[in-house]
Amino acid sequence: MPRPGDLPMIVAVTAGLGLLIALSGIWLMWRLRTRSIGAMLAVVVVVAVTATLAGVVAIINKMIIEGATKDFVLSVVAVGGLVGLGVAFVLARRVVGESRRLVEAVRVAPFTAPVGCPPSCRRSRTPWRRRTRGSRPWRAPGASSSPG
Repeated sequence: MPRPGDLPMIVAVTAGLGLLIALSGIWLMWRLRTRSIGAMLAVVVVVAVTATLAGVVAIINKMIIEGATKDFVLSVVAVGGLVGLGVAFVLARRVVGESRRLVEAVRVAPFTAPVGCPPSCRRSRTPWRRRTRGSRPWRAPGASSSPG
């Protein structure tokens, strides 16, 4: 069992491992900066789960746990890490799919800037310019300057 005075050592070991893994993840993200968002999400997932697992495994090895108990704890940690990776990859795949849908929607229906004040402005007694702090609304090219 760890003694009460072991807490600084436990914090230092887990923080040190987490920092090393985070720095390697930052380096890898920099190298993959021109790749897809899916590759970057995969790096984030792997770095987060690896840092957590490394800290837990390091502390288990520092503690005086031997035999079947140590094997059991390491097995539970490994399964938890695999489940975490699986869930994160499913979510990352969903994010990538929605990102692609959004890009395709923008390609199909290009953006046109609104003209005049929005419908919510027409119902309000507060002028739109005062509510937007004096900023001018965007106008489409060739649009009239009178509010709609």
